[in-house]
Amino acid sequence: IESKNNVINCRNYCIQITLKIESKGGDSGKLFGSITSKDIAEALEKQEGMKIDKKKIEMKTPIKQAGETEVTLKLFTEISAQLKVSVTIA
Repeated sequence: IESKNNVINCRNYCIQITLKIESKGGDSGKLFGSITSKDIAEALEKQEGMKIDKKKIEMKTPIKQAGETEVTLKLFTEISAQLKVSVTIA
């Protein structure tokens, strides 16, 4: 992501999509392990072709439960986007 216009386009795109991640887990929806910013960065690149450094993905804690959650992508100075992440049990 180079120019500010590209960053704004990226932000507008990110707020419209839901990133889907499958993980192993139990019947209660609890994951075996957790989803980290590294997992989200890898899924973004694989599914959407967007290369974002895992350090730019803000999460209070790793995701340990199946369902939908939002993470913040710090794209540029004072420009961030909320990205929906849907975690399902594989």
